[in-house]
Amino acid sequence: MTDLLSSPAITQEQVSQAYNAVESAAQRFELFVTDLEEQDVDDAVLEAAERILDRWDALSVHVAGYLR
Repeated sequence: MTDLLSSPAITQEQVSQAYNAVESAAQRFELFVTDLEEQDVDDAVLEAAERILDRWDALSVHVAGYLR
């Protein structure tokens, strides 16, 4: 995604759309992790989900860096 976001051909509107999509997905995954916590799933499953959530959060921050 970095190559795409740094392309001179991409508009700020497209970057904004990408950010909104990533942020929305990150928020939905956070709700999923909360549901897992409430269901008292196996610790290994919860830890894996939390690592994935960390990736979504990092991606959101990364894409936000391309907003002007």
